[in-house]
Amino acid sequence: MSYHKSVKTERKTAGLKEKPAGIAEKVVCMLDIITRIEQGQCPSPSGLADEFGLTRRSIHRYLEIINFIVPIEYDKEAKGYRFVSASPLQKISLSDQERLLLLVLGDAVSHLGGGLREHYQGLIGKIASASHNRQIGIDDLPIAFNMASEDSENAKRNLPSISDAIINKNSVDIRYHAVHSNEVTDRRVDPYGLIFSDGNWLMIGFCHLDQDIRKFDLNRILEMTQSWLKFKKPDFDLQQYIDERWGLYDGEKTEVTVRFKKEIAHLITRKKKWHPSERRVILPSGDVELTFTVAGTEKLKRWIYSWMPNVKVIAPKHLRAEVRKNLMSFTTYNDIRRT
Repeated sequence: MSYHKSVKTERKTAGLKEKPAGIAEKVVCMLDIITRIEQGQCPSPSGLADEFGLTRRSIHRYLEIINFIVPIEYDKEAKGYRFVSASPLQKISLSDQERLLLLVLGDAVSHLGGGLREHYQGLIGKIASASHNRQIGIDDLPIAFNMASEDSENAKRNLPSISDAIINKNSVDIRYHAVHSNEVTDRRVDPYGLIFSDGNWLMIGFCHLDQDIRKFDLNRILEMTQSWLKFKKPDFDLQQYIDERWGLYDGEKTEVTVRFKKEIAHLITRKKKWHPSERRVILPSGDVELTFTVAGTEKLKRWIYSWMPNVKVIAPKHLRAEVRKNLMSFTTYNDIRRT
């Protein structure tokens, strides 16, 4: 029996009083009804009216709208409504390349920590149920990402709350255990964004204690509560914050020039850029000079050491002196004559 024929019989009995509903409530109600029909529950107007606390007249209006979008009919045996065709809702069709992309993203997400693997698996389940590709898994992918991750309980607990605070522009109160000073302090922070770097999630925001923008490792946030205090985000560009640093280390902006021997020039030039600020010069000798402008040089020094002995610091002089001092300490510590 079609919807329009069955509705005449259903409307003979009166139900609850009309209950006004907002647009959002109506949409949610209709989506719920569509989901039940899609799942084969064959919901009845009387049952829906009782569950939603609405009149049958309201339910019939929703059914009429649904019938306009996708045809439904009354099933006498099931005493409820079903779709006229077997699979009326459009399914997502994924190509092999799109499926591979989902799998690759899944393996990458599994290294991000913070419980994101479980959330991604839930998302994949929803995509699979709405697509022709029922078998979508991320465990047998022949692609791997070499990304270390410190997935501590602190990070799992703090990541969702901080993400919510960033979206809602709410300040957060944290108890933070700093690495270098080994001190535990209470701070109020206006969170501007999150960065995943070197296996750790970092919160970037304005620290009220330091009165400056700081970064906080989620693994080292011992306690956190989201306050109801709203903050107004300034003209802050998270990508620019990343681009100005080498490895997210803080420090004064410094222009650094390093020279690489021609023997490894092909390894240096294989990448278009090692840093957004890079300026590159190929010298007549075949050597390669790179110049960067970075805020802080600690992580940059480690990168320079990885190219020893085929690299030389040209400028600034104080960085060249630091590198020489560190190498002398390394040589002394590894002097086999002293062991």
